Amino acid sequence: TVVNLQHEQPDPLLPDNWLGKGKLRESELCARLGVKYVLLTPDVLPPGNQLDWEPPAVRQWRDILDDESSYPVLLHCKAGLHRTGRLTAIYRMEYRGWSAGEALRELRANGYGYVAAGEGDEFVIQFVQNYKPRSPAERLLGGAAAGVAGGLAGGGARP
Repeated sequence: TVVNLQHEQPDPLLPDNWLGKGKLRESELCARLGVKYVLLTPDVLPPGNQLDWEPPAVRQWRDILDDESSYPVLLHCKAGLHRTGRLTAIYRMEYRGWSAGEALRELRANGYGYVAAGEGDEFVIQFVQNYKPRSPAERLLGGAAAGVAGGLAGGGARP
């Protein structure tokens, strides 16, 4: 499964070479290769959004990860830092048992930035600091990712 997080480019044109112009839509390439293509929009929050709400993209992301047929999963945005980083943090906390602090450290180490990945960033608050992982039993009821990804229920080690 290829997961695109770019609401500004919901189906980008892919170049045929490194400096080439876009010739083929990402969804078309996925279809040709027999790969599922999904658009998630983690930067688009609902009207009246409040910091204590779980963003809709979080549930959608977990639904993908809970579905054994989704694997392997390739997740991307434009630069691979902010949107990809936040959803990777959800994966780490939900399926690998990481704390919010560990996930935040990884965000910062991989380019999110210390200023952006701070207490005042509403996306960090909603996606990382306020995230409450499901219990292993809840996760198993939700799907197969605990077994597939070797999460808490499977006792898997961190990658």
